[in-house]
Amino acid sequence: MRTHRLMQVAPTSLRSSFDGISQRDHTPQGDAIRAATVDRSHLGRSVLALALTAALAGCGGADTSSSLQTVANALNSAATALTSGNTSTTVAGAMTAASSALVPATAPTPAPTGSTTGTTTGSATGATGTTGSTGTATGGTSGTTTGTTGTGTTTTAPVKVNSVETIIDDMSLPHEGTPIAFAGWGTLTGPGLDYGNNPPTDWGYALPWGVVFVAKEGSQATNTRVEMRNMRIYVLSKRTNTWRQMGSSTTVDGSFYNEDFRQGNDIKPATMRTEPGGGVSTTPVWPYAYHFWCCGRQPFDRADLGGVYATYQARLVVNDTSKPDDRAKARFLAYTGLDYWRDLTSGWQPGQPHNGEAGHGRMKYVTSNWRAINMTTVPAATLRANPPPVE
Repeated sequence: MRTHRLMQVAPTSLRSSFDGISQRDHTPQGDAIRAATVDRSHLGRSVLALALTAALAGCGGADTSSSLQTVANALNSAATALTSGNTSTTVAGAMTAASSALVPATAPTPAPTGSTTGTTTGSATGATGTTGSTGTATGGTSGTTTGTTGTGTTTTAPVKVNSVETIIDDMSLPHEGTPIAFAGWGTLTGPGLDYGNNPPTDWGYALPWGVVFVAKEGSQATNTRVEMRNMRIYVLSKRTNTWRQMGSSTTVDGSFYNEDFRQGNDIKPATMRTEPGGGVSTTPVWPYAYHFWCCGRQPFDRADLGGVYATYQARLVVNDTSKPDDRAKARFLAYTGLDYWRDLTSGWQPGQPHNGEAGHGRMKYVTSNWRAINMTTVPAATLRANPPPVE
């Protein structure tokens, strides 16, 4: 310790001076010095060392008034302990206090300041940034911490409307409703296949289509439209067992057709509106249905035809947002199908010598939520084992 080093190097004359001072000093401090002078034990030498250190500090011109007072108090405690013969921890504590009083006060070392900002990019479930913090500690054991929140970026995967099981249901379950058209129309019996995967050998093009009807019970809504989006057509290769997208469109093209489709010339333009999400909407009014398609006639390899799959999505939207929302009163049905065509240029003719239906799916009510409307010529077991793209 520092006091022991001073004891070792302090000149004899200085120790003699302390002897003299102690003889004239009748305070408790003087009593302690005299006791230490007489007591040559380890404890006595320690008390004397503290006294010498205090004197040296004063000789050096330092401002030691408060330190010397603390030393004096500690020496007084030590003297009391010596007088009673106590050499236990009480004396040791007194000596430690005196020694500490002579160590110059130093400023506390500032705690380091750290700053951390966390950023996390979320996946299909989504995630947020971690919390960053800036901490500053002052005064050794006490401190304050200030935190700032990190910046997080969340990417949310689109919610899928369609699924393999929905596709299978759309080719196996009965229609949810029927249009007003006469009951003899064969499509009213449910979903089904015509040519399926076996069109005539010289037909090599496909065109997906859809229809939105007024349901048989009639629609009481006057401020509701039907929105359609994301029409797609896929073909399954027999050679590679892979799906290929033949055509795709956010919007559709079509017209109002007389609902029974036997009035071939009873066609008129549809009133269409582009919706914020990119789809288009219209409102069929009986006796007309909205018949639409997309993408143009798409070529396929007849010898490699393992199946086709057509799909789009539909929902109800409000026509005029300043008026009451009456979508709950709307009764519209939607379904889809696919036609094979001989070539790119042949037109429709009675008896359909140039085109024919591969098949059609079931009719489903259009609701305020998106619903997938599907048709396929691929068996359920194959769909489950090798599903097509869905969204």
